[in-house]
Amino acid sequence: MLLKKRSTQILTTVAMTMAASAAGAQISTPWEQCYEESFYNGLIEGCTQVIKSGTATGRDLAIAYINRGKGHEGWNNYALALQDFDRAVSIDPDFVDARLRRGFAYQATGQLDQAMADFDYAIRLAPRDPSPYHARAALHWIKGNREDPDHNYELALKDYEQAIQLDPSDWHPFGGRSQLLHRMGRLEAAINDYDEVIRRRPKDNAALVTFLERRCAAKEALGRLEEALTDCTEAMQFAPFEGAARRLRGIIYLRMDRFDDALADFNGDLRTGLAYPETLFGRCLVKRAKGGLVGANADIATAIKLKPDVVDAMARHGFRP
Repeated sequence: MLLKKRSTQILTTVAMTMAASAAGAQISTPWEQCYEESFYNGLIEGCTQVIKSGTATGRDLAIAYINRGKGHEGWNNYALALQDFDRAVSIDPDFVDARLRRGFAYQATGQLDQAMADFDYAIRLAPRDPSPYHARAALHWIKGNREDPDHNYELALKDYEQAIQLDPSDWHPFGGRSQLLHRMGRLEAAINDYDEVIRRRPKDNAALVTFLERRCAAKEALGRLEEALTDCTEAMQFAPFEGAARRLRGIIYLRMDRFDDALADFNGDLRTGLAYPETLFGRCLVKRAKGGLVGANADIATAIKLKPDVVDAMARHGFRP
């Protein structure tokens, strides 16, 4: 999401720059490809022609390298992408977008200290821009997964808070913070942030479904089953074949002793052709609760074979085999 937002800002910068410099002249095909093309090969080809033409200088040239780097990123060729982002930074060291793009590439390749240096620099360049704070927050989260979680997670929360203060209308920092809070077990706070994301109704239905599912999971963990049921059902209205929401709703129905509804969800999930351990485990419990043991033992045996720790996973929902 962040990259798309920054890309939009880049295109706006280019449009303004070229409008002033070209005085309404027709943009050539390579320029169009480099600055407007959405396909990776188009970006690479168009931007390469722009770079070789010698017609772009300064920030326009830096943007050409950034966009070509994005094309290389699209093909997971981070070595070439980093070369282009390095070139963009050398041309325009104080261009926030160049620092952010290189930081993301460093992050993707596991060079976390280099990524942090770029995000720190971007914040110094643009202390009122929420994007670098959001980027650094996510990086602190990643570092926290590897070392000193208490310290790094708190640093991430501070950066998310700063990004939110700078642009309260943007749902992305709320989304990042909500997931981190959830991971930290701070479920009520996570739900508050999920509320903020869902209230803003992301245009991307996939994102909306994801946050409805996560709010459903947080409420289920807190025992707020009716509210959780509403969220999972709403997620399925946007994505009828979404398995995660259906599986969790089946578990909620099971906790509510609504066995027929639970069985319908578990069977519906299995009709996708994929055997999810939690679904098989849940169906086993439904069959036992209804007094029909046929296939119950086979379900739980398969579930454990697919996921040996499924018993512990289901225990977190209050179930034992």
